[in-house]
Amino acid sequence: MPPPREITPRELAEHSAPESCWTALRGRVYDLAPYLKFHPGGSHFLVAVGGKDATKVFDSYHAWVNAGALLASCLVGKLVEGEGGERAAEATAEEAEAAADAAEAEFAAARAAAAAAAAAAAAADAEAAAAALGAAKAGAGADGG
Repeated sequence: MPPPREITPRELAEHSAPESCWTALRGRVYDLAPYLKFHPGGSHFLVAVGGKDATKVFDSYHAWVNAGALLASCLVGKLVEGEGGERAAEATAEEAEAAADAAEAEFAAARAAAAAAAAAAAAADAEAAAAALGAAKAGAGADGG
């Protein structure tokens, strides 16, 4: 097996988007993009720590989880120091929680929009039904019914 690829903090930081979401956990760098849709807490937490060392945040939520086994197929390489001892930025719990709050607000807005659309559709259906009933009554009256 070849030695793990060495990833500098600068390269790690370049991968902070959902389609290429690298994060470091205990000195190993993982591309979380394939795992985003499976994370029980939602993808927003993982995207929030993309491009950073998420060891402390991960341990605060999942200290008992074996990330190495769970994410083995997502392993990119080993985190190393950059030039001049540069270290990876550390993700914070506040960033993850802010991402969760933003996702929750987005979900609430989408839910409200869906409810408004459903109400408008129901009102349109009721109006159409009333018009059809009126037409049917008018037709029955015209038939002498």
